Amino acid sequence: MNNYWSTYWQQGKLHSFADAPGQNYDGDLAQHWRNFFAEYKNKTASIVDIGCGNGALFELALRHQQMDNVTFTGVDTATLSVPDALDKPNVRFLENCPAEHTGLESGSVDAVVSQFGIEYSDTEQSFIEVARILRPGGKIRVVVHDNNSMIIKRNARTLAAVEALLGPASAIDALRKLSNALDKYGKQSSSSEQARRHLNQLTEQMVKTHGQQAVLDTNFSILLKTVLSSSHAKSDKKAALRAFEKEMKGHQQRLMQLVNAAYSAEDKKQTQTKLEALHFENIRFTDVKENNQLIGCEIQATKQ
Repeated sequence: MNNYWSTYWQQGKLHSFADAPGQNYDGDLAQHWRNFFAEYKNKTASIVDIGCGNGALFELALRHQQMDNVTFTGVDTATLSVPDALDKPNVRFLENCPAEHTGLESGSVDAVVSQFGIEYSDTEQSFIEVARILRPGGKIRVVVHDNNSMIIKRNARTLAAVEALLGPASAIDALRKLSNALDKYGKQSSSSEQARRHLNQLTEQMVKTHGQQAVLDTNFSILLKTVLSSSHAKSDKKAALRAFEKEMKGHQQRLMQLVNAAYSAEDKKQTQTKLEALHFENIRFTDVKENNQLIGCEIQATKQ
């Protein structure tokens, strides 16, 4: 499972649903985190990010303020590709490290944060670990995926489109056959025309079934342009098809994990019960929105 995420993070992504390398959180959510980190600006403190990825939250914390007095520790099960901007004496990353067993000293941490990360772990055990490493009065502040959020709804549609592309007699297979026909018979041949019509039918059906945005999110249109371009060699086209299929298999696994990790109303109730049993107080669940659209759920609590 972790190999898919290691490959993803090593592309330089900053969060788990980035559209482009290096793109960080923005808008109201980013400002929300800046405000939280500012509470520790003039304190000596230790902050741990569970499921940190390439350090998006730490980058937000340090972009506009000096926080040399705060020790930042990122924990992630994957192998990362942390940006040079986070190469600082007070920032460290524990790669290939499970949230359930961080190895950090008991009662040594002032705040545990997570942005779309902790819910991928075994939360039954990871919240026990959070309770262990937090000092009395230490805070939990995590944002998790919500199964009613626009992020989950969009990615669920994309997942369905990816699965269609990886299924039998898929548009990828049709594109491969068209490419072979063009190379062998030329674009004016009946074989090429038949293969082209078949590919068009499959692509149109995908758009009709899953929606245009979901199909665009797979980047299949980019593959089409590459494979059907007369300026690319046959070997390059074959390599592009193989690379795309490999990426789609990894993308499928990441999207499945994302969708399955999203919190339901029942998950929130169970988490409330867990945190109470672990002696947390001031437990709150709050909808997180961007541009009036639900994107997640924030969980806050303080260790007694």
